[in-house]
Amino acid sequence: MENTQEMEIQITKVYVGNLDYETTSNDLKDLFSKYGELVEVAKIPEKNYGFVKFSNQEKAVEAIKDLNNTKLNGRYIIVEKSDRSMGGHNKQKKRYQRNNRRR
Repeated sequence: MENTQEMEIQITKVYVGNLDYETTSNDLKDLFSKYGELVEVAKIPEKNYGFVKFSNQEKAVEAIKDLNNTKLNGRYIIVEKSDRSMGGHNKQKKRYQRNNRRR
């Protein structure tokens, strides 16, 4: 039973990266609540990423598909399934920033 709950948490939790430093948890809530019920929303203080947890896996997947690489507060954001180890996200974030310096 515990493994099933862990799996569900991973699937419904969404990583949101490349946020403007002024972006707040309320900004994320406003953007993502259009896709369904949110269980938790957190913008990591003094960082440019956050997390959104949905109550429904299908809504999380829909938000990922619709919102990845869209603009929020003037920046193109990364929206993807959250990975427990942030190492994967940090690598992707650095690659994204390096590739978008030309803009």
